[in-house]
Amino acid sequence: MRRHAHPRRSHQREDLQAHQELAGLAARMLARGEVPGFREAREKAAAALGLRGSEAALEGLALLQAVIEYQSLFDHGELPKRNQRLRRAALEAMKFLRGFSPRLHGAVLFGTTFADTPVGLLLFDDEIEHVSRHLLHNKVPFTLRTAPARRGREAPWPVFECHRDGVDFELSVLPVQRQRQMPPSRLTGRTVLCLDENALVQRLAESPGGYWLEGLPLLPPPGLAEPER
Repeated sequence: MRRHAHPRRSHQREDLQAHQELAGLAARMLARGEVPGFREAREKAAAALGLRGSEAALEGLALLQAVIEYQSLFDHGELPKRNQRLRRAALEAMKFLRGFSPRLHGAVLFGTTFADTPVGLLLFDDEIEHVSRHLLHNKVPFTLRTAPARRGREAPWPVFECHRDGVDFELSVLPVQRQRQMPPSRLTGRTVLCLDENALVQRLAESPGGYWLEGLPLLPPPGLAEPER
């Protein structure tokens, strides 16, 4: 006698298939520069696929895994060189912003960059005017926006956006006390992963263009050929 699939299991399989399709499309949108970030990629991909409710729910880690899989197929040649270039730009910016205890975070840290990926730095100061004066004094033009509040954040963050030597930067300013209690990551909900200047120098010496995904529960990514030094 033929057994019918359990309705709950069938629904779980459908959700899994929908999530995989959603993650793949969102990763392609990010790679093509159609959306600025993960949240926008999830929303636009879900709308394009007509997904709602549980089918449209996609964790940040699942999308990051899809991005890695996409890049391993279509961007493995340029990715290491781009990672190295952006990380070295990050290091120079961190030296310039040393008075604000900068930390590198996000795609440039992980090594999942695209052509338009900005360098994300966390700065620590209780007065955002100190950052703006530093930029103005050194003739660095910028725009100031407010990042939307999210879980675990007591207030929206001010973000300075600037451009230098062909690289975009997003400088988020947090209260000094946040150095002792870093904010949660949008990917994991746990403490955000970041590197200070000394740690970045060490990682650049070890693997300048590779993936830096330690601390993230992901499937092992494919190796990247390091660019010639």
